[in-house]
Amino acid sequence: MTNTIDQGLYDACPYPYYEQLRSEPVREQPGIGYVVSRHEDVLMVLRNPDTFSAAFNPGFGSSRLTLNERPPSVDKIMAEGYPECPALAHTDGETHKRHRGFVNRAFTPRQVAKVEPMIRSVANDLIDHFIDRGRAEMLSEFSGPLPLTMISDALGLPREDLSLFKEWTEALQGIRARVVPEAEFIGRAHKWVAFQRYFGAVVEDRLANPRDDLASAILRAGNAGETPLESGELMNIFVQLILGGNETAASTFNSGMLTLARDAGVQERLRNDPALIPDFVEEVLRRDSPVLGIPRIATRDTRIGEVDIPAGSRLLVLFGSANRDDSVFPHSDDFELERENVRSHLAFGIGIHFCVGAPLARAELRIGFEQLLSRLGPFSLAPGFEPNYIGGPLGHRLERLDLQFTPGGH
Repeated sequence: MTNTIDQGLYDACPYPYYEQLRSEPVREQPGIGYVVSRHEDVLMVLRNPDTFSAAFNPGFGSSRLTLNERPPSVDKIMAEGYPECPALAHTDGETHKRHRGFVNRAFTPRQVAKVEPMIRSVANDLIDHFIDRGRAEMLSEFSGPLPLTMISDALGLPREDLSLFKEWTEALQGIRARVVPEAEFIGRAHKWVAFQRYFGAVVEDRLANPRDDLASAILRAGNAGETPLESGELMNIFVQLILGGNETAASTFNSGMLTLARDAGVQERLRNDPALIPDFVEEVLRRDSPVLGIPRIATRDTRIGEVDIPAGSRLLVLFGSANRDDSVFPHSDDFELERENVRSHLAFGIGIHFCVGAPLARAELRIGFEQLLSRLGPFSLAPGFEPNYIGGPLGHRLERLDLQFTPGGH
């Protein structure tokens, strides 16, 4: 055990550090908790939510998310919004089952199949804006807008508000797993309350004028005796849908396009055989997990390997490390397009907290890569571009991705 925070958790490329972590079953980190890094141990934690609970995060900027306590000045701002309470990914048991029942209906294979033509249309519209230029910054021009547009469309929200959703979700993302200065905390809290007020108005509108959209579906008590969601639950669910529906796919698009920009051979294989694209997506998700880690809390005294975990202990469960465990994925640092067990990756989790939006994300990624590969022709990194990652122990992503290609594509 160590007495100082391992800065390796914050490395731009944490994978060499993860390899060190996997040499021991669990490592305790002050301010972080017990870090779980091996595939088998991560799998065990995820499959036992009664012992390793997700139900401990009440809302924005709790001390469970940041490395410092939320200051009273932020509490005062948060009092202007809706009550904070856990929901969906931050719940277990019957509460979690109830919350998923409200949102699952929008992410069935049948529902996703219905929106695939729209995914293709949005992807093509975005490509139209930069294809004749011969250059693109992927995060702002494609990787971010495509999934954010699709989840906002599903919720029935106007596309002209996409910039607001991006601003608000970044306000929440930016506080995770680090010490947040009070002035910054205050600014982000104001944005969080603005998010709540926006969606409070959406709720009022859908209650008065229900539509055929996900926001209306979430508000309906579908089964006899089903208790409607409370306002605090609704706000937490909306932010998870916007955040999860955007960040995971956006990060994976950029990781995949960076991989392709560095390997013209893989580009050509996928163009010649688009049936390989789904496996390409899964290998990108495995090797460059969009979510590096998730927090959990031990509900009882337990053990992981030979390490005792006292009740009440926090854990950081590293998807990014599990997906690079050579005991499960040989030569795990290598990109293998036809890796036989690639779908054993944990990028979307497993068990009761498996990502509810995974079917939509997979469809967006498959279709998005199909359109990019078929329309752009061969592409490469723009001259002088050097990848820079931002984030922390829970997730990281490319800050931007500049590509070049022949103007007009093929």
